[in-house]
Amino acid sequence: MDRDNIQFIGQSSAFLDAVERASRAAPLNRPVLVVGERGTGKELIAERLHRLSTRWDGPLVTINCAALPETLIEAELFGHEAGAFTGATRAREGRFEEADGGTLFLDELGTLSMGAQERLLRAVEYGEVTRIGSSRPVRVDVRIVGATNEHLPNMVERGRFRADLLDRLCFEVITLPPLRVREGDIEVLSEYYGRKMAAELGWDGWPGFGEIA
Repeated sequence: MDRDNIQFIGQSSAFLDAVERASRAAPLNRPVLVVGERGTGKELIAERLHRLSTRWDGPLVTINCAALPETLIEAELFGHEAGAFTGATRAREGRFEEADGGTLFLDELGTLSMGAQERLLRAVEYGEVTRIGSSRPVRVDVRIVGATNEHLPNMVERGRFRADLLDRLCFEVITLPPLRVREGDIEVLSEYYGRKMAAELGWDGWPGFGEIA
């Protein structure tokens, strides 16, 4: 596996600073919080953190916390035993167990319920999870990378996010700039995708863009 095969397109200092910060944080084996608007590349940063870490040959497991209903998110993260709830016909390991020895990327972290946050806090503090319907904790070795487009300190003030969990997750915070403040990167991205499309269409070369009418 190529540990450096993660392509970032851009040359603005704000963007390159964020990428460099991720590179420096990668070997530290501590939680990282990635903050940025939708579409700014949070998942690419999570992949970079994993590939450049000592866990690079372990699993990288991704879950979008906003994509599942509140009633299922805890079972998805921590697993469940057979009969734990209606429809749980067999035991199933959660994403934490799947990510053992690797990295767990929690996208849209700010949407987690308070119950899920409490379980997540225990996993971060003690390195163990308990499946729904079980009383026996399971040891896991997982590095957590969380991502959000929310302002979590404001959510803490409003009682929607645990202050102690935020404190554990923000050992390192990487803020990704939106494209509108990445000076010069629109032209770079346009050229990159233009050349890529030309190659996909089988053109002999990339003619570039015409002048604006």
